[in-house]
Amino acid sequence: MKAFGTLMACLAIALPGMPSLASGFEQQPGLLTQIAVGQNVSEVWGLNAHDDIYRFNFAAGQFEQIPGLLSTICVSPDGDVWGLNASHQIYFFNSGTWQFVQVPGSLTKIAAGANAEVWGLNAKNDIYRYDWTSGKFEQVPGLLTSISVGTYGDVWGLNASHNIYHFNYSTWQFDQVPGLLIKLAVGAGGEVWGLNAHEDIYHFNYALGAFQQVPGLLTRIAVGSSQNIWGLNASGNIYEYQP
Repeated sequence: MKAFGTLMACLAIALPGMPSLASGFEQQPGLLTQIAVGQNVSEVWGLNAHDDIYRFNFAAGQFEQIPGLLSTICVSPDGDVWGLNASHQIYFFNSGTWQFVQVPGSLTKIAAGANAEVWGLNAKNDIYRYDWTSGKFEQVPGLLTSISVGTYGDVWGLNASHNIYHFNYSTWQFDQVPGLLIKLAVGAGGEVWGLNAHEDIYHFNYALGAFQQVPGLLTRIAVGSSQNIWGLNASGNIYEYQP
């Protein structure tokens, strides 16, 4: 994996004028261990400690349970929902039948982007991309422990040392981006957010080529777009970002 070119310093000081967690993130009812969102603000999904699946009902103002059990869930900007169960089996949500349908393969991490871009990692940290023609996940060079996909094939990941990488389609390789994160989330319109080991929140500034800190503390973050950002704190409380 080669250097990301001219990207400069990372994880800089907080953005002036950015709201604090108390004013920027509004708490929502419920407790979850994972959360995932799409570009459309109506697509907010989550899992609890028992692997139960939930989707947020904005009319009711609460999360409502969906049949099935998953240990990992992700939502593409287009609203496609994918997940993994405790046995690392892969599932895709069929909105017509309102059920999760199994897809061949085994992964430990999965990420869905716009235009049916689906990527994943196995237990050895190998990287895979779903090929809709063959109906299989096919390996891509590199090793990652975390992966996230936005629009236009915008793929980001982290390795075991928490280094940050961005996929370069010209070279078919992951280029390193300065900084260290333990969680990463990518949404539509180039929205890239992350968390470090201290639960600090960061937002990638393309003009500066750097991640900049946003006030607050979270243990999980999910990004669908600049208008649809959600997170969880260490107690499992749910927060929705108010831009």
